[in-house]
Amino acid sequence: MRVLRWALAIVLLVPCVACASDDVEREALVDFYRSTGGPDWVKSDFWLSATVPHCEWHGVECDDQGRVVELQLFDNDLAGPLPESICDLKHLHTMYFSFNRISGRIPDSIGECDALENVWLKANELEGEIPASIGKLDELRWLDLHVNRLSGAIPSAIGGCEKLEKLRLDRNELSGPLPASLFRLSHLTDLYLHRNQLSGVLPAGIGGLGELRYLFVGHNRFEGPLPASLGKLGQLVTLRAEHNRFSGPLPPGLERLGNLQILRLDHNELSGTVPTWWPAVAERLQVCDLAGNGLRCPEEDAACSCAVGDPTPP
Repeated sequence: MRVLRWALAIVLLVPCVACASDDVEREALVDFYRSTGGPDWVKSDFWLSATVPHCEWHGVECDDQGRVVELQLFDNDLAGPLPESICDLKHLHTMYFSFNRISGRIPDSIGECDALENVWLKANELEGEIPASIGKLDELRWLDLHVNRLSGAIPSAIGGCEKLEKLRLDRNELSGPLPASLFRLSHLTDLYLHRNQLSGVLPAGIGGLGELRYLFVGHNRFEGPLPASLGKLGQLVTLRAEHNRFSGPLPPGLERLGNLQILRLDHNELSGTVPTWWPAVAERLQVCDLAGNGLRCPEEDAACSCAVGDPTPP
């Protein structure tokens, strides 16, 4: 008889737990709606409805258990800060809020969104520093924060995002050197850091990013030599480091990058004689620009002379 009572209690308890979870998620969505100017959104079908389940509200995607897993509200005129309660959506794996007017800081609570895999917040009005708590997102694969007003250093905690594949922080106001932890992200394929105020050297550790295909560090304040470890990036398709203060010779190893199609090293402080392997590299590139440096070509090598000539438009 006692066993029967326990079994009955469990059966009655499970729906209550699910109901409580639904209430928490609904309240988190309501908080998000109010914080981001919901009444003025372009589309807000069924939001705050007392009769329509929150899984049917515009832009809300749920799994087969009725848990919120995606918010797809890009280009919808969201305006205002992200609320700290956003991570009460414990199963949320995708935030797609690009092309809005979301402002203020990225909430520290972002690190509590344990299930997050994709964060798209490009083209908003975010400001302040990237919170260190973002390093707790060990399922994160895509982080896109470009075209905002983010400032300060890239947090060293970024190294905690061990599954990260695509990182876009370009067109912000980020400054300071690159954290060493960034180069331990062994799954990274896309790294876009251009048009910030980043400084220091490009560390040799970059050679550890063996899956990297796209590297954009142009229009910053980097200096020092380009590391020879760039030659280890066998998957690299695009290398853009224009408009910095890189100095010294072209690094050995570029000739080994058989997949490279676009190379822009123009408007730096590179110097010395272009190596003998350069013409063969330049010939197979789709875009090639070394202009605005102090490089010298061997007099007999017309192909080299052409490669360092007229600059590519910025």
